[in-house]
Amino acid sequence: MVALYGANHVLPMHINKIVDVLVNVSGDTSPDKRSVWVRGVIGALIKTPNICKLAYNPSDKSRSRVMSSSGRQEALSVAVIMGKRDTVCALTTEQGAMWTKCSTGSELGCALELAVQNDDLDLVEVLLSHTQRSDVSKVMKVQTITVVNGITHAIRSNEPIALALLEWYISNTKHKEIRHLRDWFEEACASELMGFLGRLIALSTPGMRKEFRQSFLTIADPYSYVYGYGRRHRFDPQLFRVLVSFLLVAGLFDRGNMNSSEWTERAQFHGLINTAVRRGDLNALERVMAASANSDRLRPNAKGLSTSLRLAAQQSRFDICTLLINHGANFDLDVGMQGPR
Repeated sequence: MVALYGANHVLPMHINKIVDVLVNVSGDTSPDKRSVWVRGVIGALIKTPNICKLAYNPSDKSRSRVMSSSGRQEALSVAVIMGKRDTVCALTTEQGAMWTKCSTGSELGCALELAVQNDDLDLVEVLLSHTQRSDVSKVMKVQTITVVNGITHAIRSNEPIALALLEWYISNTKHKEIRHLRDWFEEACASELMGFLGRLIALSTPGMRKEFRQSFLTIADPYSYVYGYGRRHRFDPQLFRVLVSFLLVAGLFDRGNMNSSEWTERAQFHGLINTAVRRGDLNALERVMAASANSDRLRPNAKGLSTSLRLAAQQSRFDICTLLINHGANFDLDVGMQGPR
């Protein structure tokens, strides 16, 4: 410890505070049990020194803060690192941890972040179950940032944890930033996280779904990389077809939107058709058109299909042209090809 943290009399004193908290909540005050906790605390500090800022920043301010601390926050973090579920539960009960209602939120930030990084779904759920949305804006900001960062981390490696955090975020966050939701939607599409994707769509508002539709059309467009949009996410044909089928079933691209009175919804559904045509993906297009054909509101000569037909003709895709015409595209339009039609 001296080699790691320097000759600092405050740190050993603080370790004892942390151990005292852990011994008390465990109910076993025997010397052997205390020795186990001492080793656990020291090991946790070595593994994750930022749970005690004094470990890497022994300033006068940090010394003063540590001296006045009860050690409960660090004890919670140590218990998470050690995977001690019973101890975490004991520390996060209303009697044992007032931070669920009135602290600055930093305790949640550290403990929850550690649980997410350790891919410990059980402890993530325990911490979230004892975390109420604070009415204090500063506390709520810390809570929200912690959960947002947790989702961003977990969505790349642990879908169940990302789902648990998403439920808390949607239920407790007053002002949901669309940029976070859009990033998660794109990441879930690229990583084929259908469980997370479906739940995100189900929990979203009509305004959010409109943003999701536009985001999908942007990242699925084969030419989006020209504008810098497709650099992070490129869909291979199989993934595109899977996503198209899933998003149709999930209702994000509602077949009723083919002739919706709302211009944006109608344009975005036709945008999905045009994206499939631009990709030259007959299989995906068949899925979209099959969904639209089941809509009683689909007009026999849908004018919106004229752009799709023109794109298919310019690519000399007779098979796609035939499919579009069979679904009501007007083949008398000038499709932009050279020579006789």
